[in-house]
Amino acid sequence: MTDPLKDLQDAFKPMTELSESLLKNVEEQLEPVKEKLKPALEMAEVNKSTAEKLIAIQSDYVSDFVNTSLAQFKALVEAKDPQEALHLQVEYFKTLDAKFTHVAEKELAALTEAKDKITEIVEKSFADLGDVPFLMPDLKSMDFSKFDISSLIPTAKKVEDVVEEVKDAVEETAEKAAPAKTTPARRVSAPAKATPTS
Repeated sequence: MTDPLKDLQDAFKPMTELSESLLKNVEEQLEPVKEKLKPALEMAEVNKSTAEKLIAIQSDYVSDFVNTSLAQFKALVEAKDPQEALHLQVEYFKTLDAKFTHVAEKELAALTEAKDKITEIVEKSFADLGDVPFLMPDLKSMDFSKFDISSLIPTAKKVEDVVEEVKDAVEETAEKAAPAKTTPARRVSAPAKATPTS
């Protein structure tokens, strides 16, 4: 008596070998394509990792913002007088401004790092293209060091401008919220009672 499982494996052996051979051929044919797509894949990976960093930074900021806002609300409710509430609010906005600036700096650093990596990948890709004679013979004479995508990425100056706008808005809000200085009202004495003259 023969083993049916072994017979089945023997029957499918030529098909298995054929499919393995076809897969190997396809992989060999796709190898040059993979090599050509390598820069695009590297750039996609840089974009993915940068997006993950930015999302993590924003997520932490939003979480912290919500927590500090709730704590600020609680502190304002417990404030005894308007002057104390105003002081708490001014301190809160200063803290918020510092955190916003820190987050903006971290985001700018992540974007700058991504820009540098992508620029390096693009420059290397263009340099490699210069070695391909059938593509563009004049490509070697082009200077890709002047290729600049920095205009697409926020600069520190733009971030500083936004931070200044936020600071101005905070100061303006604090000034509006401050109680107006009033001068004490002048006391006017009541008119003297008129005495009847006889």
